[in-house]
Amino acid sequence: MNQNKLQVSGQFLYSFTVVAKHMSFTKAAEDLCITQSAVSHRIRCLEQELGFPLFHRLTRKIILTEEGKTLYGALDASLKLIHETIRNIQEAELQGDLVIACAPSIAGCWLLPLLPEFQHEHPNISLHIRSGNDLISYENEEGNADVAIYCGDSITDGLHATPLLRDNLLPVCSQRYAREHDLIENPEALRNCELLHEHPEAANTPFYAGWEIWANWAGITGLPLQSGYSFDRAELTAIAAKQGLGVALGREWLVREALQKKELIVPFNLVFPAPQTYYVVSTRKGILRPKVRLFHDWILKKARHSKPYGNAVL
Repeated sequence: MNQNKLQVSGQFLYSFTVVAKHMSFTKAAEDLCITQSAVSHRIRCLEQELGFPLFHRLTRKIILTEEGKTLYGALDASLKLIHETIRNIQEAELQGDLVIACAPSIAGCWLLPLLPEFQHEHPNISLHIRSGNDLISYENEEGNADVAIYCGDSITDGLHATPLLRDNLLPVCSQRYAREHDLIENPEALRNCELLHEHPEAANTPFYAGWEIWANWAGITGLPLQSGYSFDRAELTAIAAKQGLGVALGREWLVREALQKKELIVPFNLVFPAPQTYYVVSTRKGILRPKVRLFHDWILKKARHSKPYGNAVL
């Protein structure tokens, strides 16, 4: 062995520690998910590179040589130190600040009610919620957010994005408005109603596009699409409906509480699956950080247990 040119495969060294732990090539092969002959080959190559035997090979068992015992002791201690160091790094990362950018339509009605549970489970992480609809700023401004909950048709390539929730669009209004305009189980009565429109400022569509898509899907013609009030926030549209200004296409996750409290009703069961999906988004580098991955996995778990109006959880 030329000590100046010693280049030992980390894979072979790890295979040696597994064999030495079990004192069995067969059990080591099971742990390493390779064949017994492959394990034997690695050990022979390692012994050849090191220049000394690691095992006494007997008829029905193997025994570590003195050199093997010394090497195993050093490797085992080193691996334990590495694992402890990794744990310490991860634990240090699981504290401090975490910035969450979240669409306003989902922040107040779905995310915030979940946060006391997160706070209880992870008291060393301080969440900072930033409300906004613009994913572009999240993508381009370094450090602007660690995680985003974003609603859209798709996500730009280059980001780590996982579908979180589907949404539905529900025709909603106050009970009084429904009675006064004969809307109960009578969608055609919309022709005589004031329509309330959600139209974000950045939208490149007519303000009535949402109702137009819904009407085409429902097969209802003659609606006064180009009249009524429009709002740049979904929550304002829902508030306007509660105040009796007209009928809104309410986002399910936003109006669910108002429906439970009877502040709004769905006068007829024409529930339209929204074309947009809620995603939990981070950079590909960011998702590797332990606390980003922790929040990502935690919020996905909560989404799986959410109970929507319809079949809305991905």
